[in-house]
Amino acid sequence: MIWKPRVALEGIVFGLLLVCVASGPSFAGWEEANSALLAGDTEGAAKLLRRAARKGDARAQYSLAVLLLRGEGVAYNSDLAARWLRRAVDSLHLRAHVLLGNLYASGEGVERDDTRAMGLYRLAAERGSAKAQVAVASMLYSGRGADRDDEEAFMWLLLAQNQGESSAKQLLERLSEKLAQGQQSRAFERAMAWTPTDSGPGEDRP
Repeated sequence: MIWKPRVALEGIVFGLLLVCVASGPSFAGWEEANSALLAGDTEGAAKLLRRAARKGDARAQYSLAVLLLRGEGVAYNSDLAARWLRRAVDSLHLRAHVLLGNLYASGEGVERDDTRAMGLYRLAAERGSAKAQVAVASMLYSGRGADRDDEEAFMWLLLAQNQGESSAKQLLERLSEKLAQGQQSRAFERAMAWTPTDSGPGEDRP
């Protein structure tokens, strides 16, 4: 059976996690920071990103948070990374939703909070983020941040797989063995009827 959703979602492949393609206003320093990152100058990039982030560029806020979490070009600082991610989330940056959700799920830089992690993942998943869809499925499968729901988890994994998200494969196979045929059919139907919510500014589907 070949399954396709009502609306096809295109996955964007990034050579670097820090290079984000997004709509919205451009701020001075963003392109220069991108060039510095590609050249391997993380320290110079961090300075430029900080400047753009302070002016409200959500892409720069997200990328600076990644550098802070990696300790590249700047000292490792998960608390500060979380603060920049919150600002990027306020601008509806999808990757920031997923990364901040990861921090809440792990307790890095913030107090662990599965409910908040799930909320962030859901917002991004509903806007079409394949990685967030896998994260929602994993939380539903483990009963973290929400009641366990294998059927809904299966639906999100179908959507993520349709975008070419390789991390969906293992859990999808596991659930395929556990779910009854009727449950799988309902999940397929829900996935086929699913459409993403409006993305808003700062759109980028990880």
